[in-house]
Amino acid sequence: MLSKIKVGDLVSYAGIPASISTGIVVSIDELRGRAKVFWIKYDEYKNPELDKLCLVMKSMDLHKIKHSDAENAVATFLNWTEPPCRIITGHSEKMKNIVRKIVTDYGYECYPESALNDGALIIVEDLPK
Repeated sequence: MLSKIKVGDLVSYAGIPASISTGIVVSIDELRGRAKVFWIKYDEYKNPELDKLCLVMKSMDLHKIKHSDAENAVATFLNWTEPPCRIITGHSEKMKNIVRKIVTDYGYECYPESALNDGALIIVEDLPK
């Protein structure tokens, strides 16, 4: 089962609501059959492994992009980038809504990068149910 999981996947504990048990896989130890997960609701402090993953993950920064130009910029980014990826929106709710709409149009889903940083959205193919 672990062989189907890859770095960047969203995971959750079975039987516990995803809203409190959602995490992102930051590394996999095939030898031991374990995945190290950054639990979004529980890991409050900076996590160096998550930082490394975010450096590997393709990102787009929408700072200095006008709201009127954001839709086209996000669509172009998603045309050339495979999830998981990150879009930095800043704290503008209007910009976040523009990104969420485009992400949904592409059939992807998104969630805030962390409880401490809601100014960036992680784009994934599917959230765990």
